Amino acid sequence: MRMAHRDLWKRDWVFTLRQVWKEMLLDDVFGASAQLAYYFLLGFFPFLFFILVLVGSMPVSGLVERTVSYTMGLLAQVMPAEALEGIDEILENIVVRTRHLLGERRIRLLSISLPALVVASNGMRAIMVTLNRAWSVREGRSLLQRYILALALTLALAIIVILATLVSSQADYLSSWIATHWGASWATGMYLGIQLAAVGALIFILELIYHLAPNVRRPWHWITPGSIFGVLLWLAGTKFFKMYVSRFGQYDAMYASLGAVVVFLLWLYIAGLAILVGGEINAELERSAGLIPSPAVPAPATFDAAGHDTQVRAATVARSRASGAG
Repeated sequence: MRMAHRDLWKRDWVFTLRQVWKEMLLDDVFGASAQLAYYFLLGFFPFLFFILVLVGSMPVSGLVERTVSYTMGLLAQVMPAEALEGIDEILENIVVRTRHLLGERRIRLLSISLPALVVASNGMRAIMVTLNRAWSVREGRSLLQRYILALALTLALAIIVILATLVSSQADYLSSWIATHWGASWATGMYLGIQLAAVGALIFILELIYHLAPNVRRPWHWITPGSIFGVLLWLAGTKFFKMYVSRFGQYDAMYASLGAVVVFLLWLYIAGLAILVGGEINAELERSAGLIPSPAVPAPATFDAAGHDTQVRAATVARSRASGAG
């Protein structure tokens, strides 16, 4: 049954948000967000390394430096200054390592960059499990299928970042040219257009995650309330968190040299929470529209959202208790 796009928006939003809150507590979204923050922290720099290897392989001079500059500029807009202190040094080390590797043979370069992509995809696999809980479906896809899907989604995110870098690297030149030939108002319009395109790219990648990550058969929508709310929650949460850290946060006093890492981890927690809340909203809207989620790949009744056999787990726990009692 295909759901009309407008059906997602015709809801009693007060009741819907109450139900979303209940589902968030049942699915332990806050605990899952902490798990995502851990995986994001482990995968963030391998992901950047993979991107730099890709852009360094392109026949465009200075693209690695522009990518790093764009990344730091983007992070400076959304992250507190305290969290950027240690990241700058790490990025410099990644750039040095990337330049060294770009002189290697392509096969050698691929063998080093692919493990970085695998590490970066850990967070995507964690998102898949939590979204399965949001849509109340069991995981029926094989472990290999889940790995391939997580790698594909992570690669899609990398491609979007690279395209954004290419566009932003030409933005200053285009802005100057437009201001000279067409006027400042057109240049301002182009700047606003780039900002809207960046928000649109975030909404698109969220829609792609919500469509493919959970093991559920659902129609494709270019834009849904969940993706919009997820992006707005991430942007607003980042803004308020940045204000809080700059004015009231004393993480350096409490954590000393680890203060920047703690702030960075909290920012990643906000990002994970925004993704999962958006998924919970879409799942609740579809349930309220009378749609029962249909698994894309049917799973045995004993499987859970992560694809684990609960009978095997129960038998293992029983044996361990019996051996402990003995």
